[in-house]
Amino acid sequence: MSGVWSGVFLRPLWDHPRVERHGVSPLYLKTQLPVVEATIKFAGVQNVEVVDDQGIDIYTFNEIERGSNGVRLLSNQAMQIKLDLLAPISATYDEKPLPGLRAIYRQFLLVQSGPEIATVLED
Repeated sequence: MSGVWSGVFLRPLWDHPRVERHGVSPLYLKTQLPVVEATIKFAGVQNVEVVDDQGIDIYTFNEIERGSNGVRLLSNQAMQIKLDLLAPISATYDEKPLPGLRAIYRQFLLVQSGPEIATVLED
């Protein structure tokens, strides 16, 4: 028996024209990125394993990697979701802009934090 798995994440947009950078690089840099709500759905899911060492409620989506039996969804907060899938992979991906949110990264020397998700007032 197989099913459908669906996940909703926040995704910072590094290549967006409204990215803002402030600071004296390389000493200190604050980067603010627009955020979208990403919805991912996979069909043919046989098993789901969630590795959630952080135990927080909001995760920012980073990437998808192909695994031996399916895929792994990775977040910026070290959470992983492993999906065992039937072949071939059948998935959908959709993004919805969230104009009032920004992902904020701070970098001091070579160490980067974040992202912190913050509400901002739009112009």
